[in-house]
Amino acid sequence: LFIAYGTNESFDGPEGLERFKKELTKLLDDLTKSTGARMVLVSPLKQGEWLAPAKVAENNANLALYSNAIAAEAQKRGHAFVDLFSDEKLTAATYNSIHLDDKGYRYLATVIERELGLNPIKRPDLETLRQLVVQKNQFFFDQWRPANEIYLFGQRRHEQGTNAKEMPMFTPLIEAKEKEINAQRIALMGGAR
Repeated sequence: LFIAYGTNESFDGPEGLERFKKELTKLLDDLTKSTGARMVLVSPLKQGEWLAPAKVAENNANLALYSNAIAAEAQKRGHAFVDLFSDEKLTAATYNSIHLDDKGYRYLATVIERELGLNPIKRPDLETLRQLVVQKNQFFFDQWRPANEIYLFGQRRHEQGTNAKEMPMFTPLIEAKEKEINAQRIALMGGAR
């Protein structure tokens, strides 16, 4: 069970650290009791240079405090710990200095493998599969959350309500995209189902 926790809590600064430690302890105790799962604690990312340098330095000082608290709790409990805070390459792989971009998430997998002492696996190029999933998700979204829903199904349907008949037309598009996704998945797995 991966526990990635602490970024938002770090905004409380040094004053919130003791509360965070208590909440982390309670969370881990509850998860241990309810799941019995092995756990991997994951530190927050260091913030990149996006805001005013003084604010970034303050945020990173707080993130370091909270990351160290997580590392100490992992060591105390014998849990694995993944240190994302110290990886500068990962810090640079964000779109806004906090949230990882696509390349950042791909690199994150290698960081986790390295930190856990795992042998890196050869990954197939998943971009084609990812694009199929994105297209399917867009069809699904358009069907279930159409723009101007009030015109299609609500009190203004008398104006454009005839367009509501298009909503079920998304279903075969979604089903076709699911078949493409499954075929691509099978191909990536070397024909294994």
